[in-house]
Amino acid sequence: MTGSLRLYMILILTAIISITAGTILATEGFNFNIDDLAPITAPEVIVAVIMAVAAIGTTIAKNRIAAILILGVVGYGLSILFVMYRAPDLALTQLIVETVTVVLFLLCFYHLPNLKADTNHLLKEVRMYLYLLLTEF
Repeated sequence: MTGSLRLYMILILTAIISITAGTILATEGFNFNIDDLAPITAPEVIVAVIMAVAAIGTTIAKNRIAAILILGVVGYGLSILFVMYRAPDLALTQLIVETVTVVLFLLCFYHLPNLKADTNHLLKEVRMYLYLLLTEF
């Protein structure tokens, strides 16, 4: 045990990838039969594209409130897909969960203070060196 999180992650991911790849190669794992599947329609593709754009938009949103609302589009889009695939029970459950989650996130993040960038880099460096000096001795 070295205590290095980086080493542990490398070992875990290497083991997962090698075991998965070995299993796929040994069992000819990528043999899909798509003959009996229903065709994908244009409305399904449109909803999926909107969901993908919203998911990417969440990562580049500058405002936390906007990011939460944009992420809500992904959940509501999923419920629309459930309706298209004739799963009304899943659609209603997703609508309820997404609505409650978005409302709770909005309430929580609305009351958080705004993050401000540390403009005083010299003070930041002094704190870092002081911390290093105090922890090393």
